[in-house]
Amino acid sequence: MRSNLEQLKEGWRPLSSKPVKRTNQTYIETLDLATFEIERLVNLYRARDFCEDQTNRLYRDNMDHWLRRYQSYCIKQKIESHYNQCNVSLANKDCTFEHVIPAGQVVWMLIRKELTTAQALNVPTCRLSKQDDKNLTKKGLVKLNLEPYFPFRRYLQVNKTIEIETCNGEIIKDLSNYTLLQHFDLFDIS
Repeated sequence: MRSNLEQLKEGWRPLSSKPVKRTNQTYIETLDLATFEIERLVNLYRARDFCEDQTNRLYRDNMDHWLRRYQSYCIKQKIESHYNQCNVSLANKDCTFEHVIPAGQVVWMLIRKELTTAQALNVPTCRLSKQDDKNLTKKGLVKLNLEPYFPFRRYLQVNKTIEIETCNGEIIKDLSNYTLLQHFDLFDIS
C-alpha cells in the first residue's frame, strides 16, 4: 500500500474522461441503468421487511439519487420539464425544476407498489416560479403532496390563479381535476 502512495508524490495527474455526446442511445442507457438500480434497491429494501434502519434509509437515498439522475438527464436536459407555469420567465434565475409530486414521496409510492418504476421515473415535473416554490415551502408543501392522484391541486393551495401548460404549450384547463393517469397517458408511460 505504501508503494502506491509513493506514486502520488511523483507528479500525479488526474485522469480526464471525454464528454459523452447526447444521442438516443445515451438516453436509453440512462433509462436502463436507472431502472435496473431502482428495481434492485427496491427489492433489497423489501427483502428486509420494510425495516426502518440506516441500511434501508441508504437504499431510499439511492433510489432518490437514481430518480433525480434520470430526470435531470432525460427530462430536464432534454425537454426541460413536462409542464411549465404560464406567464413566468423560464430562465433558471426565475424558476425552478420542481417535482409536482415530491421525489421522497415518489420513492415511498414505488416501494409500496403504488407506482411502477417507469411511472416513478416519469412523474410530472414543472418549471415553477421561484416565488410559488417559496410559497410551497411556507405552507409546508415543498416535500408533500397530499393528493398525488390530482398532482396540481398542491399548486392551487399557494396560487389560486396559477396556469400550467404542457411542454408542448397546451394549457391544462382544469388543474384541480387533472390526474396522474392523464399525465401518464399524455407522455405514454405505462
